[in-house]
Amino acid sequence: SDIKNISNDTYTYFLSVLPKDIRENINLIKCEKKRFEKVIGNILIRYAIKDFFGIPIKNQNFLYNQKGKPYIIGYENVHFNLSHSGDLVVCAVSTDEIGVDIEKIRPVKEQTINKVCCFKELKYLDNSTDKTSEFIRIWTAKEAYVKRFGEGLKGDLKKIPSNKAECLMYKNKYWISVSK
Repeated sequence: SDIKNISNDTYTYFLSVLPKDIRENINLIKCEKKRFEKVIGNILIRYAIKDFFGIPIKNQNFLYNQKGKPYIIGYENVHFNLSHSGDLVVCAVSTDEIGVDIEKIRPVKEQTINKVCCFKELKYLDNSTDKTSEFIRIWTAKEAYVKRFGEGLKGDLKKIPSNKAECLMYKNKYWISVSK
């Protein structure tokens, strides 16, 4: 979903249909863009779950596991994930563990590339015609993979596989990766 195309009236309506605790948390966010991302993300996930699994929005009671990954009480086979970058918010839903990441293609420091990529990935990037874009693809694949299991990007990032996600370029500006 492209948040820049959402009117204030639509935002206000979407906010009003969210549970009170979510609304209160969102209203604490100072940055307007971040508030929009949270509202749209929450609505996107809820409607995707409703459409994919048939679970009414009012029955979607979220809790968080020990790693901080949300789940719906009473629906062990409902898995979902959310990501945002730039003006876009994406979600993924599945009956299996799933992770999604989106990143806008933007310049990256060589130091970051060396910290994240293993030798094989660095070799691949050295031979790539668009090193920046390909690095963002690798990054989103790694992040989607760890989000699938409710983990964060921590430890030795070089050890996180970049071949465990499906990757898609969107409008030549973003990479979206899904790990399932």
